[in-house]
Amino acid sequence: CPTACLIEKNILDTISYLIMLSDQEKIERLKQESWQVDGFKITSDKSLEIFRNVFTSHGGNFYHLSLSEIPYLLKKLIAGTESIMFAAIPPKIDEIVENLEAEKKLNLEKEKNNPDLKNIVKKIKVGISGADAFAAEIGSVIYYDFDLIKSYVAFLPDIHIVVTFDHLLFPTLFDALNDFWNKSKRLPPSIQLIQGPSRTGDIENKMIRPSHGPKEMHVVLIKGEKDEL
Repeated sequence: CPTACLIEKNILDTISYLIMLSDQEKIERLKQESWQVDGFKITSDKSLEIFRNVFTSHGGNFYHLSLSEIPYLLKKLIAGTESIMFAAIPPKIDEIVENLEAEKKLNLEKEKNNPDLKNIVKKIKVGISGADAFAAEIGSVIYYDFDLIKSYVAFLPDIHIVVTFDHLLFPTLFDALNDFWNKSKRLPPSIQLIQGPSRTGDIENKMIRPSHGPKEMHVVLIKGEKDEL
């Protein structure tokens, strides 16, 4: 099945799951089913490999590094850039971003009430953000409660860098949403899936990159177990 078909099927399956949240018996049965890509079940130990393969096939760049390696990589990725903006950065990583060498660093969460913010961010070429989760099966970055600030970072700059810890990577979209439900006992008001740099297939049915939005997208996952953070 082509990637687009796989994505559509699994998203529809997940929507069905959301509708059935009140039926715990059906949920338990769904959790026991095999979610498969290329004929094998997605398990946690395969998630990194699958995410890397799917995300890079969409034109994105993927890194799995230790925390100590992050400053060097970010410095390399923003080389030649005069200004960066960032939002929703996890603890420990926010200090690294704050210390990056750039002529202008804009923390959007501190500037969100600036009436001229929309015009300011248009001139910034690099956006750095965290993420709420990742789904290996569809190579997607997941944002819950997506807001205007996150959209500025994700959609306006030429380069979008997502950096956070690898415990947020789940085998499937179902697993990611189930984790959110178990922790919060509610559904997010919105879910945003980002699968790589901008692209379009509207012109003569040919895939063209880049389109509107970031020309480059980098996902950086930091090695480390959840209970160590």
